[in-house]
Amino acid sequence: MRCFIAILLAASTSLHAAENVSLLRAENTSLLLWLDANNVEQTDANVTRWVDSSSYENHISAMDDSHRPVWIPSALGDKPAIRFKNARLQRDIFNGVPTGDQPLHVFVVFDGKTIEGRSPRLLDIQNRPARGEIDARYYLKRKGFWLGYQDFKPETVGQLRLGIWYGQEAPTERISFDAKPHIAEVTYAGRQQWSFFDNGVSNGFGNFKGDTMFLGFELGARLAVGQTYNSDNEATAFDGDISEIIVFNRSLSFFEQQQIGAYLAQKYQLETDYSDDEYKPLIFEDDIAPLLTKYCVDCHSTEDPKADLDITSLLGVHRGSISGAVVQPENAPASMMMQLVGSNQMPPPDYDLRPTAMEIQ
Repeated sequence: MRCFIAILLAASTSLHAAENVSLLRAENTSLLLWLDANNVEQTDANVTRWVDSSSYENHISAMDDSHRPVWIPSALGDKPAIRFKNARLQRDIFNGVPTGDQPLHVFVVFDGKTIEGRSPRLLDIQNRPARGEIDARYYLKRKGFWLGYQDFKPETVGQLRLGIWYGQEAPTERISFDAKPHIAEVTYAGRQQWSFFDNGVSNGFGNFKGDTMFLGFELGARLAVGQTYNSDNEATAFDGDISEIIVFNRSLSFFEQQQIGAYLAQKYQLETDYSDDEYKPLIFEDDIAPLLTKYCVDCHSTEDPKADLDITSLLGVHRGSISGAVVQPENAPASMMMQLVGSNQMPPPDYDLRPTAMEIQ
């Protein structure tokens, strides 16, 4: 009883701290999932259900006694975590995930280590099979995502990846599974565009390309945390602590990213590059135009611009090209311009200069 009361008090404190973060209010329909280690149901410290604080009620549960993770009261600073070791929590229907090419913006606060021979999964978001469908190669192929790492060559061990089921994998640039706490931020903006941030610092971006891209969800999705959905294969079991998971059904703006990241950094007392300072809007003439002039003006200026795209003025950028709009206000990751830059198609490969990660960010 004492432990249960402590959890209730901790959960109340956590929710109170998030009151000023408008994105984390239950009425926000873009918030698909909010799992906080303060908010669990347990038996003798074994977690039976992790309660979702979003309006979609995507609570995840242990399927049996042998797969229950453990609630640790003081894992990350003075905050609790769920400790996974050959354990998983899951649900059959990930409410709020429709059919089609669904954007996702994910934050995971975790502390994990590498284990030889393992390819662990922090999250597994699978396409739901049709009734009676048992061939996973059909209902999963290119129709779901996993978040974890692959142990198929030395340089990939501990490197967080967003993988498409039976499809391509998007890699980060730096190791995340190093027995240290991280705020991992992963965006799938739709139209094959992905990006990573680690503790607020850009950690890779690009596009899925070729014939193994994401096809979209057919019948909605199902969800597992800590291991592949419905699998007892220890090779995909995550070994470590997860303190919080937040998932949105759209890509967030820069200010929104900072808002969520700063909330998590302050809560878990982590040093990051997130800032909750008042957002200073970018000025096109001061902040954007110099970069476009540096990398794009040779081909896209007022005199005979290629693809009819003139980037020398804000009006020209918003007007777009013969292919349509090149930017989406408040949704940079989904913009055509960012997709072309992320896939190294622009500037052209034979161009002498390449934008740095900081310039792109």
